Amino acid sequence: MSELEHPHSSVLTKSALSRAVARYIPKELHKYAKLPFDGSNKVESNGKEELEWMLTNSDNMLRMYGSGEELAENLEIYMGLSSDRWMGYDVIETYYPVAIEYASVSEETFTQKSHMFLVLYHFLYFNVGALKYSEIYYAILSILLKSINARNDESLEFVKTVGIDKIREKVKNEFFENQIFSKQQHCIPNFKECSVMRKSDAFLEIIKEFKKLIPVWNDEYRQLETLIQKLLEEHYSDNTEELEAVFSISQFMVTYVEGIISSYPELFLPYDRVKNPNHPIAVRIFQDNELFVMKSELFNAINLLDPNSRKYEDDNGKILTLNLKSISMEFRNQIRKIDLLFAPIKRTKHAVVPIPTLSGDHCIPAVDALLEILNRLIFCHRIFQKFQEITWPILSAHLAPLLEFFSAHEVVYLLYSAPGHFESGHSESLVIQANG
Repeated sequence: MSELEHPHSSVLTKSALSRAVARYIPKELHKYAKLPFDGSNKVESNGKEELEWMLTNSDNMLRMYGSGEELAENLEIYMGLSSDRWMGYDVIETYYPVAIEYASVSEETFTQKSHMFLVLYHFLYFNVGALKYSEIYYAILSILLKSINARNDESLEFVKTVGIDKIREKVKNEFFENQIFSKQQHCIPNFKECSVMRKSDAFLEIIKEFKKLIPVWNDEYRQLETLIQKLLEEHYSDNTEELEAVFSISQFMVTYVEGIISSYPELFLPYDRVKNPNHPIAVRIFQDNELFVMKSELFNAINLLDPNSRKYEDDNGKILTLNLKSISMEFRNQIRKIDLLFAPIKRTKHAVVPIPTLSGDHCIPAVDALLEILNRLIFCHRIFQKFQEITWPILSAHLAPLLEFFSAHEVVYLLYSAPGHFESGHSESLVIQANG
C-alpha cells in the first residue's frame, strides 16, 4: 500500500490542519492546546511551522507529541488514511488526503473508488491565484465532487489505477492541449447590473447566482455563502471582470466534472451489476503479523458474484475476521474472481489510525484499542497520579471486561460507529471479536 502521486504536493489549509489536530489529540487535552491557525491559506511542509508554534505555546500536557516536525510526520499518516467524513472537514475544504495504491495478489494496482474524486480534484486544481475570488472556484469544485462522492459513503469499492491514466489523458488532451475551456460558450450573469445596487443587495444577487451552480443545494453548503460574502467584502468593486472570470471557470468546471463522471461511471459511481458487470470485486488482505480479511467484506464480495450464495452481516457492532490460509482452502472456488488487495495496517506514535469498513464505519485492531485506552488513562486522566494502591481494584474492575477480547488465537477489532464515539468513552458496545 503506497501513496499515488498527484500534481500538487499539498493543498492542506490552516483550518483543515486545525481540525486534524483536534481529531488527532484526545478531546480531554484540547483545553491545553492553542489552535490559532484558521482560514483557507495553505500551509507548507504539512504545517510543521504552525505545529511547532502550537507545541511551544501550549501546556506541557502536550509534550508527548514531541516537535512540530514529529507531529507533522505522524499527522501526515493519520490524515492521509482518514476520510473527510472521519476528519470532519468543512465541505468547502480542498481535498487533502492522498490517493492510496493497493497491490493485489495478481500484481495489479487498485485505489479506493472514493479516492478517484480527489485524484480528479488535483488534476483540475490549476493556478488561478491571480484571481481575487479563486477561493470560490475551489469551494464549488470541492462541494460538487464531495456531493457526488457521497453516493459511495455506504460502500467500499476499488478500481484499477489504470483508470487514473484515462482521466489524466482526458484532462490533458481536452483541458490543456485543446483549450476546451476557451472553446465552450459561457452563460455569465450580468454582474455589472449589480454595481448600481446597494452593496448588500448586490452581494445577495451575486451569491444567488453562484449557488445556482450547485446541482442540488444543501444547507450543509452554507459555508459557501459565508465565503462568497467575505471575499466580496474584501474585493468587490465596480470592476466585475475578475468576478465574471471566476464564475465562468466555476460554471465550466461543474459541467466538465459532470461530463467526466458520466463518461466513466465505473470509476466514480457505486457498482451496478447490470450496467457494469466487469467491475472489479475486491477484498482487502490486512497485514499485521498475520494475514486476514474481514468476514463481512469477503461474504459481500462472494454475494456480488453469486447472489444465491449465503449472506453474512456483522452483528451487534462485531466484525469477525478470517485467516487468509483458511479462506484459501474453504472458499477456493469463490475467490478466484475476487481481487485480493494487500492492506498493511499503518500506525502513528500517538493516535490510532481508523480503518474504513464495508458499511462506511471505521474500526481498529483491539491491541490498538487497548493502547489507546491506556494512553488516555495515563496522559489524559493521569491515572497513576490519582490512584493509590488501595484503589487499584477499581481500575482493575474497569479493565477486566476487555480480557475476553484478547487471545493468542484470535484477532479482535473495535468498531467506531461514528467519528468521536471512541473518544467520548462509548466503546463498551462496539467491541468485536474474530476467529483466527
